[in-house]
Amino acid sequence: MSTIDATNAGKRTLLRPSITPGELISAGTAVTLTAERQIHPRSAATAVRLCSASRRSGPVDGLHQTVIARDSTIEISTEGLDVGGYEIVVEQLCDAEGRILVDRQVVPFVITVLAGSIPAGSRVEHAVHLRVGELQVTRCAPATRDGEGQYIEVVKVADRETQELTILGFDEQGQQIDFRSVLDGVEQRRFAKYGRIHETLWHHMEDLPPDEQVSVIVWPPSNRSVSGLTSRATVRGKGHRRWMPKRFVNGARLKTLWLTHWKNSVRPCQSTDMSEYPSYEPG
Repeated sequence: MSTIDATNAGKRTLLRPSITPGELISAGTAVTLTAERQIHPRSAATAVRLCSASRRSGPVDGLHQTVIARDSTIEISTEGLDVGGYEIVVEQLCDAEGRILVDRQVVPFVITVLAGSIPAGSRVEHAVHLRVGELQVTRCAPATRDGEGQYIEVVKVADRETQELTILGFDEQGQQIDFRSVLDGVEQRRFAKYGRIHETLWHHMEDLPPDEQVSVIVWPPSNRSVSGLTSRATVRGKGHRRWMPKRFVNGARLKTLWLTHWKNSVRPCQSTDMSEYPSYEPG
C-alpha cells in the first residue's frame, strides 16, 4: 500500500510493552511494543516518539531516538538517556492495511543507575540511594555517589510472573548486603547518644549549663480531631493516631513540661499551667 488511509475502520487495541509502566530501567535497555497485527513501518516512524516526563510530553533535547518496526513489533532505543522520567507516546498508529491500530497510548518509565545486578525475570519498581554515616542517613542521586559514609542502595523488585515483591540491598561495588542491619546500626547509635529526646533538643541542651531548665511543649496522642478541620493532615483511616498540641485537646489550656539538663540526662521537674496562652475552643 503506497498511502496510509487512517480513516478505515478496524479493531483498535493497545500495544503490549516489554516493561511495566513506571518501571525503572538502565539506559541502553531496548523497549519493545508488540501489536496483535502487523505494523506499517512508515506509520511507526511518525506515530511513536520518546518524550521527557518532566516536560509534559515534550521532546528530549539532543536525542533522536531509534524506532524500528518489524512485523508486529516496535523497538525503541533508550541509549544515551540521562537519569530521569520518560514517556513513550504512541498516537494514531496504523497497521499494514492502513487501519488505525492504536489511537493513543503512553508508556512511562524511569532511567536510573544501579550498582547491583537485578535477578533475571524481575523488574525494578523502586530504588533508594543512601549514604550511611555514624548517626545520619542521607539520600543521594542515583548517578552521583560522592559523599561521606557507606553507600547502599535499596531496591524493590517484583517477579514478572508471580508479582512477588522482594527488597534487596547492594553496596557501592554491587555486592548484596543486609541493608536492614546497616540501618538498624544507625538507630542503635542514635539511641545510645540521644536517648528518647529529639536530636535538636539534645544539641540545644548540650550548650546549656547544668541545672538549666528548658521549656518544651508536649504533643500527646489523640484519636479524634477537635478542630473540625477536614484536611489530609487530620482526616485519616480508622486506627491512625493524630498528634496535636496539648492546648488543642478537649479545650484544655497549654501546659509546659520543664526538663532539667543534668549530666547528659533528662528528667521531668514540674508541670506548670501556662495561663498566658489562650485555651482552644473547637467550633
